[in-house]
Amino acid sequence: MSLLTRTDLEDFKNICEEYGYNFNEFSLKESNIKERKIENATALLGEVTITRRTISKTYTTGFEQNWVGKFAEDLEEGHFEKP
Repeated sequence: MSLLTRTDLEDFKNICEEYGYNFNEFSLKESNIKERKIENATALLGEVTITRRTISKTYTTGFEQNWVGKFAEDLEEGHFEKP
């Protein structure tokens, strides 16, 4: 099961290109997909670890999570080294 939607992956690719990165330099690995209680509902949440060269960062995915936006912020701040 994957929580990464086609739209998420297209946005990921577009953000990489927008900041001058080749999206093929990154690897994405999903993990820890579980049902979790949020307020009065149950939602699927997980994690995606994004790696470029030797730098990795893990983002929460799933219900109401904006991992792509947080990834864009990290690119802007130089977390994954400039291209």
